Amino acid sequence: MSKHLFSASLLLAISLVVGKSAWGDDNAQSPEPMPPQLEATIKAFEAIGGMHEYRECYGFPSLKFHFFGLKLDSTDADIKKMPVVPFPFAFTSISNSITDLGVAELAKQKNMRALNLVDAQISGQGLAELTHVKDLEVLNLSNSSIQDKGLEALSNFPQLRALRLGNTEVTDDCFVYVSRLKDLEALDLRFTQVQGKKLNELKPCEKLQQLLFSGCPVTDERLQELGKREALEGLDLDYTQVTDNGTKTLENFPNLRNLSLSATKIADQGLEDVGKQKRLQRLYLSGTRVTDEGMSHLGGLDQLEELALSETKVQDAGLAKLSDLKNLNNLKLIRTQVTGTGFDAFSDVPLQTLNLSHAPISDSGMKAIAQIKTLKELTLDHVPLSDEGAKQLASLDNLTLLSLGHSNIGEEGLKSVSQMSKLRVLDLSDTPVSDDSIKELAKLKELRLLYLSGSVITKDSIAQLKKALPNCDIQSDSK
Repeated sequence: MSKHLFSASLLLAISLVVGKSAWGDDNAQSPEPMPPQLEATIKAFEAIGGMHEYRECYGFPSLKFHFFGLKLDSTDADIKKMPVVPFPFAFTSISNSITDLGVAELAKQKNMRALNLVDAQISGQGLAELTHVKDLEVLNLSNSSIQDKGLEALSNFPQLRALRLGNTEVTDDCFVYVSRLKDLEALDLRFTQVQGKKLNELKPCEKLQQLLFSGCPVTDERLQELGKREALEGLDLDYTQVTDNGTKTLENFPNLRNLSLSATKIADQGLEDVGKQKRLQRLYLSGTRVTDEGMSHLGGLDQLEELALSETKVQDAGLAKLSDLKNLNNLKLIRTQVTGTGFDAFSDVPLQTLNLSHAPISDSGMKAIAQIKTLKELTLDHVPLSDEGAKQLASLDNLTLLSLGHSNIGEEGLKSVSQMSKLRVLDLSDTPVSDDSIKELAKLKELRLLYLSGSVITKDSIAQLKKALPNCDIQSDSK
């Protein structure tokens, strides 16, 4: 998918604001109705340049928190002006200028349930000032200047359920303080200096459901320090030093739902252990050493919903071994050698999202893909798509998003695209479409977002297209 489409879902979303988890978008539910003091609080907060959100979710997969959210692009002085909020809320500072002085001013906010201080210049002294905020459930200190010793103040928050320390200077010495949080359910240590030497100190945290170690120098041996973890549902080991020997430790986590092993040295042998995790719903193996042979170990994961195999050696023969995944709805095969013919075996796989960017998709491969009638989002960026292959797109009548950026789709191919009556997002960036394409594009009446940057379509034709599609946001650099 091109970079433009990262914002597409935001433009199409109407009413829900959710937090981004390590695994993807959380499907947050509506919080409780706001109390009557809401209007007065909003006015007071807006008076100091703040923002509010009716729905706020700070969460990890299967662990979500819903609070009324207040945001402030703030300095310490701005926080001092904050009104005391009379109901449970989440506070986010979207500034890197907050220091211990500003954090101390938050001590009066006894109803604060979530605190997001990303990039803040704080220490343990600042956290210690929050003694009276006893009901804090979520604390995000990612990218902040917090260090191990400063986490001693965590004992002030006995109700803490989620702690994010990603991209900080914390080391294995942080566990002596984290272990005091008996109700902790989620811990984010991504891209820290944690090696796992003292993971056994987390034993008192029996409720831990989510552990994120991406980018940490954790090894197979250190992973064993976690011991038996019945409650663990999510484990992120991307960019760690875990190998096939480390996957044997997975047997200690019988209830895993989400497992991320991207950019590790995992190969087909390790997938034998992964395949025993029958409750897995999301599995990320991009950038690993897995091949077609290893796919046979994954065929029994009948609860799997999302699978990432980008930048692996998996080809069409391997895809055929995944045909029994009856709940798989999201598959990523970016920069693989998949031609698409392997999708002939996917007649009973309910795929909704498929990303094949930078893959050598053939005409026969497109024919196989066109048989997956459940598809709603298809990404074919940088794919050598011929007009013959593009004709197959017409049968995908449930598509709402189609990305063809940097492909060589021509006028004939667009005739097939124009038949997609449900299409809402279309990316034709850096393609050879021209003014002759306007007539076909104008048929897409449900289109809400269209990318034409890098095309040769003229400014006059863009104006004509905007009249034909008044409800569509057309992104173009035409002159």
